[in-house]
Amino acid sequence: MWGCSPVGERQKILYLADRGTRSYIKFSGQRISAKLATTEAEQRWTFGANAIVLTQDGFADYVERGSVKARFKCAELNR
Repeated sequence: MWGCSPVGERQKILYLADRGTRSYIKFSGQRISAKLATTEAEQRWTFGANAIVLTQDGFADYVERGSVKARFKCAELNR
């Protein structure tokens, strides 16, 4: 599980859960089922035409229909 804040802010508003076939994102209190794909360079949670792409440096981009709309700084939460 990852907790993410908009770049330059401290409050976590986005959560990324790696739960296999039950993976999801949680944004503004809303839980959204997502398909998780993992490569050596990134993890990608896809939901509809949108995705959250988390890179190894801990930054995540919100991609809406192919365009980056927001960037977050993420940290892995204790399990």
